[in-house]
Amino acid sequence: MSDPRPVDPSRSDDEAAWEDLVRRFHESDPVTPPPASTPAGPDPAGPRDHVVEEPEEDFVPPEPAPLSTAEPALAAAWTGVGVSLGLLLVITVFARSTPSLLTWALAGLFLVSAGYLGYRLPRDRHDGDDGAQV
Repeated sequence: MSDPRPVDPSRSDDEAAWEDLVRRFHESDPVTPPPASTPAGPDPAGPRDHVVEEPEEDFVPPEPAPLSTAEPALAAAWTGVGVSLGLLLVITVFARSTPSLLTWALAGLFLVSAGYLGYRLPRDRHDGDDGAQV
């Protein structure tokens, strides 16, 4: 049975060139690396053996700022927004029958807190300022 693939006349030249390359590769002497010279003294120091000498200074870091420097009204407004939304979510998911007064009170707390936060937003714009601060 004949091969259904067309015969490429340049294929025989490619095969001959490849066989020549393989033959020359196997006939050539492998390049042997030169023997490593070992120092006569102790082992040379590696990158992990490097010790950084710290300068002796009497550095005393400054006192850190207090953790809570926010205004009490601003902190209460953020707390009101978070607590009211959280409780409304819990009530909606777990307790379907809640007093409507509690629901209205939480909704009012959210609106008042969010309104105060909106009132505290800056009103003036700086035209040349892109808002980035260092």
